[in-house]
Amino acid sequence: MTENKRLGEVLSLIKARQHSLPAPKLKTNSEVINYQKRARKPSRRHGWIDERKEQRRREQAADAQSNDAGQSCDIEACALPVDAPRHMSE
Repeated sequence: MTENKRLGEVLSLIKARQHSLPAPKLKTNSEVINYQKRARKPSRRHGWIDERKEQRRREQAADAQSNDAGQSCDIEACALPVDAPRHMSE
């Protein structure tokens, strides 16, 4: 410890040294956890519209395919007269 006579001089010396040092750099929380900003993700706002369009397109394609097969069967059934026997062997 220093004597009381010299205490003022020592404190002024310490104060001068502290002021000459640069202030410690405080990191923000983002710097501490090493946060890196990412690009924005595309919104899903129009995603459900595109999904609905794709679903309708698939349904129409399935209907068109089933109608093609269904119409050929219906035409054969409709070509027979109503009174005609089902088996031609009779």
